[in-house]
Amino acid sequence: MGVLTGLRQFNREHDGITIFLRPEEWPADVPLPPQSDIRRVGENHEIPLYPQWRFVLEADNTVEVVTGLFRMPLTVGEIVAWYETELGKQGWLVNPEKRFVEPTWASLTFEHPATKVHVSFSMRGLKNQKDTSVTIWRVLKHPYAPPAAETVEAQEAPLEKTGEGD
Repeated sequence: MGVLTGLRQFNREHDGITIFLRPEEWPADVPLPPQSDIRRVGENHEIPLYPQWRFVLEADNTVEVVTGLFRMPLTVGEIVAWYETELGKQGWLVNPEKRFVEPTWASLTFEHPATKVHVSFSMRGLKNQKDTSVTIWRVLKHPYAPPAAETVEAQEAPLEKTGEGD
């Protein structure tokens, strides 16, 4: 994820925070096929459904989830082939137990062995139609690490007197 700039909408929730992203802030490690766009709803498709970056604070982890709903100008089969090829080039591994592909829907899950990032795709479209809705979840768990012992000891050490103004 890149650095966020400018003011933006966010929601504070009981277990974390959600930040709304601009389309150009979508994570580069999960590319989108050319001419993909965020899904829009409403009578004239005027309401954009912006991607979200959510941080869930658990007792022993912080879970980072980036999710987005996209419109892709490809069939379900073309999107499956595109992601298997493109993510494969970057070293992602598909989970065969979570790979389900039908003519009008598909579900895929990948993991990157170096970064431990998981990405899941849920696709819905019409048979042989090049207009598919794709929901993407990019998930990374950050295990909680307590402060290093020497840092805690340094913070707890008494201050020495300097002799000035004592």
